[in-house]
Amino acid sequence: KGRRFEIHAPGAVASVRGTRFDVTVADDGRVSTSVAEGVVKVRPRKPKPRGARNADVQAGQGAVVATDGQLDKRPTLPDAPDLSALSTTFEDASLFILRLPAPPPTVAGYEVRIARDAAMQAVGRNGQFRGERVQFPSLDDGDYVLGVRAVDDDGLAGAESRLPIRIHERPVPPLYQAPA
Repeated sequence: KGRRFEIHAPGAVASVRGTRFDVTVADDGRVSTSVAEGVVKVRPRKPKPRGARNADVQAGQGAVVATDGQLDKRPTLPDAPDLSALSTTFEDASLFILRLPAPPPTVAGYEVRIARDAAMQAVGRNGQFRGERVQFPSLDDGDYVLGVRAVDDDGLAGAESRLPIRIHERPVPPLYQAPA
């Protein structure tokens, strides 16, 4: 209470108002902020003379600050992907390969995380993928949680869908009973 948490990126400043949010800086300097819970105040470091000076971005919304200081508040973020058709057991010992639903035209790709816990605190794999094919190095056998968010062309990520999965890549060898 009484303390402020801010993320200072090259083109914008995002400050927390009791929330969960992401800030992404693109190669060209655009700064994107996606809000999952709460409110985030976003302001360009150098606003355009007649542009918006700041915006309160609510949960489910996003904002993009262009390199010229133009602030563009977005009313909605991409929808959470539907993971219901995915397998929940994976058995390839060399790679973790997953095929997500084909992204809709408004989605540039997916952010994918695999964690050991439901709170997604112990993340073992994390990456961004342009298409529906996801590939990570193999994971140890066990139970995990898969988290997937759709990301638009400006780097704004929508709500995360989660799915419990099981990795069973190293089966138990057959029991030796007698010589053949």
